[in-house]
Amino acid sequence: MKAYLTTVATHAKGYCPSFLPSAGTFGWEPVVLGWGRTWPGFGLKLSLVYHWLRCLPDLNCLVLFTDCHDAVLLADAEAVQRRFRSFRHPLVFSAETNCAPDPQLAGHYLRSPTRYRFLNSGGFIGEGRYLLDLMERHQIWSCHSRADDQRWSTARYLEDPRSIRLDTRCEHGIHNHRTHSYPLVFHGNGGSNLRPVLRWADLDEDRYQCPVVP
Repeated sequence: MKAYLTTVATHAKGYCPSFLPSAGTFGWEPVVLGWGRTWPGFGLKLSLVYHWLRCLPDLNCLVLFTDCHDAVLLADAEAVQRRFRSFRHPLVFSAETNCAPDPQLAGHYLRSPTRYRFLNSGGFIGEGRYLLDLMERHQIWSCHSRADDQRWSTARYLEDPRSIRLDTRCEHGIHNHRTHSYPLVFHGNGGSNLRPVLRWADLDEDRYQCPVVP
């Protein structure tokens, strides 16, 4: 099954200049959506991914999406596919310790075996056809570009927790001592200092320039 790595970036900021080379180090050719556009809000992520999925020649594929301004790739496509298959579910979202952006919804979540209980929309992996069907079933085109992608994705999960599996053990790059797992993507979740991870992976961001992506 073909695997795509996709992200949304309108310009280079944060750790984007390190994310793209980290992907190339492991053989990925990242699909960067939205380059050069004006950033209206997080709803743009949903819209761009949806329209990109509709244009794919074959939806029998695997889609790994991750934010690029606060993340680093640490594995190749084969390792990612093996890990994905271990979940035995067509769509897996990252999980975090905070219930954001609506903390009052925390009580609606299922119990978790770890402290990583709440959906994080900054990273997900799923089958292309399943992901597109989910978006169309919930009329993603009606989502405003200034909407919150995490709120939209959280609503889908809470409506039907069987439709999405949460990566509560953070399986999807370096060892997580809390869950004893080895994730394949390190996501710093906005404002985190990724320099120790970049040094560990020999991906010091000072060595890179962000390439121009059409």
